[in-house]
Amino acid sequence: MFRLFSYFSLSSAIAIAVLTTILVAAYQRHATTTLVTTAEKQNVAMARVLANTIWPEYSHYLTTQTDTDADQLRARPETARLHAVLKKITDGIPVHKVKFYSLKGTTIYSSEFAQIGDDKSGNEGFITAAVRGQPASKISYRDKFSAFSGTLHGIDVVESYVPVTNSDGATLGVLELYYDVSTSVAEIAQNRWLIAQILIAAFGVLYIVLLLVVWRAEVILRRQYDEMQKALLQKERLSILGQLTATVGHELRNPLGALRNALFIIRDLSNGCAEMTPHIQAGERSIARCNNIVQDLLEHNRQHELDCHSVDISKWVHEIIEEQVVPDNIALTCDLQDPGPVVSVDDDRFRRVVINLIENAVQAQGSISRPGMITVAVRSDGDEAELSVADNGAGIAPDILPKIFEPLFTTKSFGSGLGLSTAKGLVEQHGGQITVRSAKGTGARFTIRLPCEQQHQMKAA
Repeated sequence: MFRLFSYFSLSSAIAIAVLTTILVAAYQRHATTTLVTTAEKQNVAMARVLANTIWPEYSHYLTTQTDTDADQLRARPETARLHAVLKKITDGIPVHKVKFYSLKGTTIYSSEFAQIGDDKSGNEGFITAAVRGQPASKISYRDKFSAFSGTLHGIDVVESYVPVTNSDGATLGVLELYYDVSTSVAEIAQNRWLIAQILIAAFGVLYIVLLLVVWRAEVILRRQYDEMQKALLQKERLSILGQLTATVGHELRNPLGALRNALFIIRDLSNGCAEMTPHIQAGERSIARCNNIVQDLLEHNRQHELDCHSVDISKWVHEIIEEQVVPDNIALTCDLQDPGPVVSVDDDRFRRVVINLIENAVQAQGSISRPGMITVAVRSDGDEAELSVADNGAGIAPDILPKIFEPLFTTKSFGSGLGLSTAKGLVEQHGGQITVRSAKGTGARFTIRLPCEQQHQMKAA
């Protein structure tokens, strides 16, 4: 059988892990994108402040030194004065580094002097700002970073390339600003783990609930599967039984008939001999018992169409009880509703069901010392008639109770084990059901429920 619980538990755990990872990654991506966008806006605003501050005095210098040697740029007094101005403006704000590029991509100024003169003409961010006139930003982690205030270690920065334009919108150069976002990145990381924990907790609760549901479903499915397997096995057994009984029945009936005829002749020849009579009677009883077993085997596998007639079930049961002979130490009583409910039954076949239950009740008294009592009762609620046979015999053990309607199951030293199985089949063929309640030492009560005539629908085998 497919192991639903194992498959679901493993696949769901993997799905939850994957989904949690995807959601956390989506949050990380969204939060980082938002952070870069916000930091870019800050850098653009700061670039405008810087441009407005330095442009009147340094615009000519910044736009005309493209071809100047890097060492010369670093030695120019304008570079030192510009550095002092920018350091003062950025003091106390998280802009740690500033660069200015000419339209050719030459680094005219950098707060890290070693980078002055570098060529950034191939840099994608520079191209976006210089050619397209749009700011471009990215976030990066730096193990070591040269800032206005000195060397910093382990920081996250958003570097933005911002075009510097004149009043006509023409681009004159590009400012690059490095904005410190370490605190925000740390918050994102903290929130990421918090979200991961919340998702794991929420999915964990859902996982446990679904796991319980699936476990319960697998229990039900496994029980149904076992019942189906048992039904298939039972069907196979019945098929084999049908083939066996057809052979055994025909093979045994002729010898039993010959034995019965032989005993009849022996009885005539004995002329009432007192010594032989008990033995002859014992032989006749044994032959009758064998005949009954063969009859049970054959009847169990035959399918008959019911010949039903409407009867007052109380009167009908009373007639059967009047015909029964029970041992002197057993009282057979009846408790019949009058008038009784009207049901539709096959008289001959259903009579055998009731007689079989009474005989079983008589046999159940054999192992007790107290006086036996068998009560046959009929009741009705309007829709169903209830016929019960109860005894105060030895009762049925709990481990045996579920098996008593199975074909070939018996606890007796004689019999075919088909009586109750056949009775159950006949009751169900009449559209009813048969149940039993019992406990060891307290007797047993078999109850048959049949639809009253207005509710009854005839069933064929």
